[in-house]
Amino acid sequence: MISTQKIKISVILLISLTVLFSCKDEPIPETILPEKYLPVYPGSWWIYSNGETKTTGSSYVLNSYQDDIASPYETDKVFVPFWDGHYVYGYSITQNSTEFPLKLLLSEKKNTTWFVGRFEGRDIMRKTISKDISVSIVQYPYNNPVNCDTSFIEKTETIVTDTSWELVPVDECSDADNCDTVFVEDPDNGVIYPLFYEWNTVYDSYDTTFIDTLIVCDSIRMYDSVIVVKEYIEGLDEDTCWISKEYYAKNIGLIKREIGSCADSSASITDFEIVKFFINRPQ
Repeated sequence: MISTQKIKISVILLISLTVLFSCKDEPIPETILPEKYLPVYPGSWWIYSNGETKTTGSSYVLNSYQDDIASPYETDKVFVPFWDGHYVYGYSITQNSTEFPLKLLLSEKKNTTWFVGRFEGRDIMRKTISKDISVSIVQYPYNNPVNCDTSFIEKTETIVTDTSWELVPVDECSDADNCDTVFVEDPDNGVIYPLFYEWNTVYDSYDTTFIDTLIVCDSIRMYDSVIVVKEYIEGLDEDTCWISKEYYAKNIGLIKREIGSCADSSASITDFEIVKFFINRPQ
């Protein structure tokens, strides 16, 4: 007859083996790392001229999404960066839409065109219109200065140690309150005439020489290896009627956005430009 203790041991062993093998069969989710023109590594941030700050989460986040409106199923869960309220899949971000769950922000291939959504029955498109260009951005006063040159200049300063007063003869008094008058008789002709004196300050001083530091910085910063992406509505003239242009710098990310106007093609405005950033790239 099998003892109760042996039965308990067998049950515990069976449960342990079941848990062990079930854990071994569970796959480890993939981690989708950031791309070079959108380096949204956890712990990074970007500050822009309109006062906006875009940040990433402190770690990669497990996420999935419904990739087809007609399907109840979701994609496999993967670890992705969380940037500016969006889960980031390479160059694509999640958007609040079951019809278009992902939006591709950019392509590294020039003249590539792709669909990103629909507005009032028209397709919204994106296109990489430039690559590897240089973009200059004026730096703001609260940004770290760039391209600074330092020079040292020798200067002389007078140090006053004491002051005193003395009467100085003058032709006429410029200040009646600071003037003394003495009347003198000419011995040759007996004519009496006045002599004027003013009180002047006398300084005891010495000169000292010191070295002053002069720092001159550029007010413009140049960003190289920039990709420009235009967003527009298909069917309209994309050269004169576009929604926005976004500028992505290599190893930095989004550095500038412009807003277009269909009413006036020359009336585009700068929505924001990069001011300061920190990329928490793994060493």
